[in-house]
Amino acid sequence: GVSNAVLMRAASIIPSQAFTLGGSSSTVTIGGSSGQVVLSTSNASGIVLNPYGGTVTGSKINLGNASNHANTSGTKNLVDITAGFNPASGTGIFAALSVSGIISQTSTASGNVKGIVIEPTLTGILGTYYALEIVANSTSAKGVYQSGSSTVNNFVGSTAFGTTSAPVATALIDMVSTTKGLGVPAMTGTERDAISSLRAGLIIYNTTTAKLNVFTTAWEAVTSL
Repeated sequence: GVSNAVLMRAASIIPSQAFTLGGSSSTVTIGGSSGQVVLSTSNASGIVLNPYGGTVTGSKINLGNASNHANTSGTKNLVDITAGFNPASGTGIFAALSVSGIISQTSTASGNVKGIVIEPTLTGILGTYYALEIVANSTSAKGVYQSGSSTVNNFVGSTAFGTTSAPVATALIDMVSTTKGLGVPAMTGTERDAISSLRAGLIIYNTTTAKLNVFTTAWEAVTSL
């Protein structure tokens, strides 16, 4: 075969050109003991993890390998993103985690495409399980920001706003506040009449008449009793 120079020192392996670790069907273990494993580079492309694509199913990058953790105190993060962002000027954008790529189903393909799936098997929860917890707290922060106006959202369970307590069991939407109210869409009568696919119970605020309107089989104004 052909060999290329590889310089091996006490604390490093320095190849003279592109170097492949693995390249066969055999398992490759890096680390495997109590020492920390650090992957670092100054290259602008960063560190590339490139699992095989094609038609093979299953997990391509497995973090944890089905291991169970049993710390009785403190917090253990399986993945911890600690990189910060501190520019002095400019309009640079920073994303700690970005899901991109091109999704293009063709021909008769009809399977669902998912960006992030959270589906652990919950067999015994004595505390509380948070599928997604957002604790960032700033007037400049948005917990969830969706800019695609054609994108829809589905929430099956009851939802509470204005409180970290569970929603009232009989309420699909439970709003709690002593300082704020509920704002419904405000529009003119002409804009209201342009709404299609009406369903009974639809409510808007009519700015032309300054009245709440509710749709039954036709639009009706909610007047003072």
